[in-house]
Amino acid sequence: MSGEISRLLRPKVRHGAMWLVPGSVLLMIAIGLANDALRQSNAIAHVRDEIARASAQRQAQEIQPSKAAQEERKRWDVLAAERAFPWPKLFKAIETAIDPEIELLEFRPDKRQRTATLRGEAKTAEAIERYLDILAADKSLTQVYLVREAKVAHGHLITIEFEIRVSLRTST
Repeated sequence: MSGEISRLLRPKVRHGAMWLVPGSVLLMIAIGLANDALRQSNAIAHVRDEIARASAQRQAQEIQPSKAAQEERKRWDVLAAERAFPWPKLFKAIETAIDPEIELLEFRPDKRQRTATLRGEAKTAEAIERYLDILAADKSLTQVYLVREAKVAHGHLITIEFEIRVSLRTST
């Protein structure tokens, strides 16, 4: 009995200290995993930022066309203006205004402005007036006006040199 009493009087050995070691090991493992997860989350955020930055740079580069692309665009614009220019209407108006006292020497169209400059010589000022009146009466033309006129001597022949500018209507 005395053995039993001494056993009962002896303080009980707590087994909690025995769980302290595995518990602290598990806590360290949990802290390590949490730290790894945080590092991976930061790495993912960094990669996302890099992708966004690279995408923004690519979009900025795509917005700025190259010099060759700009030159090609200009050539296409010139071609489009050439095809859109109402050549038949302009030629019909000029041919309708033909006068035997007028000699048309130069014809300069401006496709972008939709205008044309007619330069020539006339025998008389009245012939220039008739030519202007006929051109102005054409419904496909607008703003028909005389830019300049000057007398020119060709030996014993005196003519009047002129320049007329016409604009084409946009909707006829």
